[in-house]
Amino acid sequence: MPGKAALPGTEVRLDAPRAERAGANLAHAGTELARLRQGIGAELEAAGAARPWGSDSLGAAFQSNYDTYAPRLLAAWASLASQVESLGSRAIVSVHNAVETDAASSRRMTEI
Repeated sequence: MPGKAALPGTEVRLDAPRAERAGANLAHAGTELARLRQGIGAELEAAGAARPWGSDSLGAAFQSNYDTYAPRLLAAWASLASQVESLGSRAIVSVHNAVETDAASSRRMTEI
């Protein structure tokens, strides 16, 4: 049943190569997000600093809102990239740990 904990004695199957590839893809996606933030994100940051909307009353009003939200958006973008990359890397480690734990358990069972 969805949302229910596995019952004791139930088997968990892991397609380790597939899970490892998924983790690697996720880590790569985080790296790509970071690359985009450093590229186009930096260009957006520089364009905003140039205040292309002018300094009249409408431009000043826009600038006020821009100064409030743009830095948050750019910081969130960088943070998201880091978190996605980290999640992918940790998924790979989890797969390796699960495979090693399973192998160690199997060795112990054959020694009995």
